[in-house]
This record gives sequence, structure tokens and C-alpha cells, in this order.
Amino acid sequence: MDVVQRWSERIAQRVAPEEADFAAEVGVAYAAGGQARKELLPRPGTQPGAFGPGANAADLPLILQGLADAASALLAFLRSPYLANALAAAGLLMAFRADRHHEQGTAQATPLSERQALEAAFGSLRDRLVSAGFTRARADHLAGELLEELLTDTAEAAQFVDALAAVPDSGGGRRPQPAATHGGQHRKRRRP
Repeated sequence: MDVVQRWSERIAQRVAPEEADFAAEVGVAYAAGGQARKELLPRPGTQPGAFGPGANAADLPLILQGLADAASALLAFLRSPYLANALAAAGLLMAFRADRHHEQGTAQATPLSERQALEAAFGSLRDRLVSAGFTRARADHLAGELLEELLTDTAEAAQFVDALAAVPDSGGGRRPQPAATHGGQHRKRRRP
């Protein structure tokens, strides 16, 4: 099992356990880019976790998209000298958990420069998750959980994020818009 499969499963088990059974395949398809990635992502206007005709009930592809979109901030943080050894990463993880659970009550537990780096990574990831369609509250929760998971093994987590971002979305290949935006042209083509 490669790093994308392993970490996709870890991420799903942590934040989308109902998707853990197929997380490895979703991760591989997302990292591959192109049509495989497009098929994972919901159509415009579909909310994460939505059900019904045309809806995509899967959050994992959007979470992977958020990680990929925040890659530059995440990789700068995960590869930073603050996390150069496991002990430093463990300490930062403990301080981050304390900050999240006590609403800044222990903010001084982490040195300012490390805290700023962590806040930048958190903010970037949260904002990308909001852009992917999650509510602000859900994006806050997801970003915190994802950072905690990434901090458990920063070297391998960096490889995972790098792999997600390695193949950018193709510039011109978007899905066709629904027939309503094209004046019904699709209906004429469907007739036998």
C-alpha cells in the first residue's frame, strides 16, 4: 500500500469513517488527476454530504481537494524546522489540542513562531475546505482534525499532501453545464 492509499484511509477513519472502506481507491483516483478526479467531485452547487438526485454523498474527495489546495501552506508547515523531530511534533500536537479544546486558554504554551506557522496552516486548510463547500463550522472542525492527524507523522504526511497536489486540475476540461444553462440544447441531442 502506498502513501496515498494509507493516508487516505487514515484521513477517512478520522473524519469520514463511513467512507473508510473505499478511501484508498478514492485517494488514488484523486491523486491521478484528470477524469478520475473529476468523477469524484460533485457537480457545482452540490453540498458536501448531500443526498438526492445528482448529489454526491462523499466528503472524502472534497477533503482531499482541500488538502491539495492548501498544499503550499501545509507543506511549508510540515517540513518546517519546528517539526524537525518527533518530539517537537508531539509537543506541538499536544499544544494544538489544548488550544483547540480550551479556546485559546493555553495559547502561550506554544512559542509564537510555531503557533503562527500552525495557525497559517490551519487557516489555509480551513479556508480551502470552506471553498470546497463545507460550512465554516464543519471546515473548522475538519481542519483541526486533519492537522492533528498530519502531525502524527509529519514526514509521511508531507509526502501524502505533495502527492495530492502533484497533478493539478486540468485547466480547460470542465464538465458540461446542465441543459438549463445551454438553452435545452442537450435535449435535442438525446433524441434518437
